[in-house]
Amino acid sequence: MCFMCRASNSNRHLSWTNFRVDAPWRDTMWTDETYRAHLLAQGLITPALLFHAVGLRLDCVMPDVLHTIDLGVTAHIVGNVLFIFAVLRGVFGGGTYSERIKNLANHLDAWYKRTRCPDRLRGKLTLETVRAQGEWPQMKGKAAAIRHLAYYAKSIVDEYRRATIEDTIIQNICILICRFYDILSEQSQTLSAEVKEELPKLAQKLAEWYAQLSASRFSDENRLWKVQPKLHLFEHLLEITAILYGNPRYFWCYADEDLVGQMVDIAETCHPATLPFSVLFKWLHCYFAEDP
Repeated sequence: MCFMCRASNSNRHLSWTNFRVDAPWRDTMWTDETYRAHLLAQGLITPALLFHAVGLRLDCVMPDVLHTIDLGVTAHIVGNVLFIFAVLRGVFGGGTYSERIKNLANHLDAWYKRTRCPDRLRGKLTLETVRAQGEWPQMKGKAAAIRHLAYYAKSIVDEYRRATIEDTIIQNICILICRFYDILSEQSQTLSAEVKEELPKLAQKLAEWYAQLSASRFSDENRLWKVQPKLHLFEHLLEITAILYGNPRYFWCYADEDLVGQMVDIAETCHPATLPFSVLFKWLHCYFAEDP
């Protein structure tokens, strides 16, 4: 189930849901050479891109902050915090779920104004935004907006946490995810030696604590703290990729996603019969200066 190691869905010994520091899958990391040798020994076909694309290696494929963390790990953390504190516990008041969500929206608006947050949720905040019907809590929204909401979730937990083990773990998780984002913004492309030592520990503890919350709520009717494969990739991103290639902020996919949106806007102005040529021509015309 993982392209970076031999973590498994079916082999309990190599279970990807084991987030302990001594998890057996940590000793099974693939390199391009060992992965190709494994495929050859098992009589399996090498993936087409790795076979045909000259120079493309397995280690060229990397987890990304936007998809793995912002829309994965952080979206689940924020969704669970808002659902537990604002909806289930009603820390902002309200007798019904709809009233509590409305009060949460007002509280969030006040936080946005106070912090001057540059990236905000679009549209009206509803219960479906925090937790879709029949699903697990997971914040819906643009990745950048969810990234900033990690700090909002932490502020709620800091103010309204109870003196319980569960709330202490929730607070620790919020501290760690915000610390990760602080590192992204504070560090240059080359990470300091101290941060390189910190990141693997941060990822392992966050994942382990998250899994602990999930296990404690396994039989809960509210279905909280879903453990998803992106939590496993989060560890790889911080324990391997960031150490080898530096600050993930310098190779995340925000610019790529923006380009896709721009290309869609351009394509909508073109005739289908000439779409490939017209889109390329218009994009080149818009983004490259013409010779004088």
